[in-house]
Amino acid sequence: MEETAGRYEKIVFEQECRSRAEPSFGISAVEESPWCAKADDLYRFESHKMAGRLFRRYVDHKFVTAFEILHSDWHLRDLRRLEDLVNQATHRIAAVQARTRKARLIDRADLLYRALDRVSARAKYATDPTSYVQMLERKEICAAGSAIRAKPRSSAWTSYSPKPSTVAGR
Repeated sequence: MEETAGRYEKIVFEQECRSRAEPSFGISAVEESPWCAKADDLYRFESHKMAGRLFRRYVDHKFVTAFEILHSDWHLRDLRRLEDLVNQATHRIAAVQARTRKARLIDRADLLYRALDRVSARAKYATDPTSYVQMLERKEICAAGSAIRAKPRSSAWTSYSPKPSTVAGR
């Protein structure tokens, strides 16, 4: 019997729950990798294919594709939280690229980290509607439509965007 705040409590049943362990994701072995000289190279089909192969266990567990990870801020942040996995993958790709092109490993790893930072910034910017909301608050709906249409988008994505004259009711 334990006394708690002037009352006596009798423990009838006690069992500790085991914490659910986060599944451990490893990277798959790769022997070749497309050359990446800038952040835009990570958006190419060959790079998507390589990332999907490299992060096979992670992608299968999360039910996403490498394409979705690169273009979604939420998915990209979720992956980057697994620092060991991202570091291991980055160094594996850097090693493969350095070996095939006779480059320095540290330079390749540094370039890949910078490219990944740029991709993260783009994904974050793409999901930030602040500038469009501000335009709409100023009732500049034609300018908001023009800005959205002028934003570069992948040819894989198509969307309907009405002409400014139909939006403004002219």
